[in-house]
Amino acid sequence: MLIIPQPLIHSLLQKLADDRPIGLLVPDESQIPQAQSWFSESDIQVRVRALSPYLKSSLLQEKAQSLQNENLSLILPDCMGYSIALKKELEHHLPIPILLPRTFIATLLNELFGS
Repeated sequence: MLIIPQPLIHSLLQKLADDRPIGLLVPDESQIPQAQSWFSESDIQVRVRALSPYLKSSLLQEKAQSLQNENLSLILPDCMGYSIALKKELEHHLPIPILLPRTFIATLLNELFGS
């Protein structure tokens, strides 16, 4: 069995988004057009912000504030480099669910193949 994360995450987001946009974080500004294109192919509305997973948390607060008034269904930090600590910090700043791909895929694999 081959697990490809992107299609699984897109399928899940289509159901969870409830016809509202999702907040999408990508590591670099140059990735924004590509991310918008990928998600539009899945008919998922996105509000994209660039936030390196390796920079200081003060920037994270700024990005979180920029997403607060967007009527988002959830936030997807769309890179396996985003950490659980970053997710917890986002949860502190935003009152909506945060779907972290690395833990979602790990949980799925554990359910499929764990003992």
